[in-house]
Parts: sequence; structure tokens; C-alpha cells
Amino acid sequence: MRGARLLVLGTYRDVELGRQHPLSRTLGELARQQLTRRVVLTGLTDQHVARFIELTAGLRPPASLVAAVYKETEGNPFFVNEVVRLLVSERRLERPEAVRSWSVDIPQSIREVVGRRLERLSADCNQALTTAAVIGRDFGLDTLERAGGLSGDHLLDVLEEALQARVVVEVPPVPVATASRMP
Repeated sequence: MRGARLLVLGTYRDVELGRQHPLSRTLGELARQQLTRRVVLTGLTDQHVARFIELTAGLRPPASLVAAVYKETEGNPFFVNEVVRLLVSERRLERPEAVRSWSVDIPQSIREVVGRRLERLSADCNQALTTAAVIGRDFGLDTLERAGGLSGDHLLDVLEEALQARVVVEVPPVPVATASRMP
């Protein structure tokens, strides 16, 4: 294949690709032969969100709208698309300069996609995620253990399941400043 003039472009969600999946084995073989180039896609920046709104809705969005969409979607392209489509369909973008404060709701289409991802997880994992959602966007293991019905190694196992599915991400600990007395 090295001498062939061939371009194959493919996309996949790496969270849905287990080690036993045929594509996983194929990607491994292609990587060994150095025949591929992998491009990891990340979320949109706030500037990208502004440009997306401009291209999709045909208007220059005010900074407050961009901030609201970015905050709610964290730049996830699918979420941005669905939120902007909803705003357009509800005709909320007809006079954006007249809006003082934007509230952006997550459309049902996104809730359904997230629901399908959660259905793949164990009941205990969903229980822990439900408790974590009540705690808030950021939660600590100790708080989750006290608030939920799971603890110890089992809680760590279900959180690992959620991490592997990329439903949650681990945030590195923030260093705690220590004070010392001068002698």
C-alpha cells in the first residue's frame, strides 16, 4: 500500500472502541506499518463557537451569546450545533443585540444522545453518576462516597468505568498552599 495513491479518511469515537473491536486491531496494524496519521479532534474554542454561530445563523453574535453557548456546551461541536439549531428554530436569534442576558437550554436531542451513552454503563455506575450530578459539576471522591450508596474499591471501579466511557474526567488535585512560621 505504500506506493499506492490512496487516501482513506475515517472517523470514530474512541470511547466506543474496545480492545477487541475489529477497528482497534486494524488501527494497531496500520500504526505498526506507519501507514496512518491520526488526528485527535478536540472541542471548539469560544472564537470557533462565535464563527459557527455566525455561519449557521447568518449573524455576528454578541459576546454574551457566545459566552452562554460556550459555557453550556464546553465547545462540544455536536452540542454547539444542536443548541444553535434550537435557538434558530425558536427564532431567538432574530434580534440578538436586544437580548441582555442569554439562557441556553440543552436540547432534547443532546439529552437522548447522553442517555444512550449512559445506558451502556452499569447500574452502579449510573447510580454514582446520578449522585455526582447532584453534588455538582466538580465532586470529590470523599463527598461522593458519603453522599452515595457505594464506597471503597467498588466506587473506584464504577468511577473507572465512567472515566473509560469519558462521561467524567479526572481533574488533577489543586496544590494546597501551606503556611509556615518564620523562626
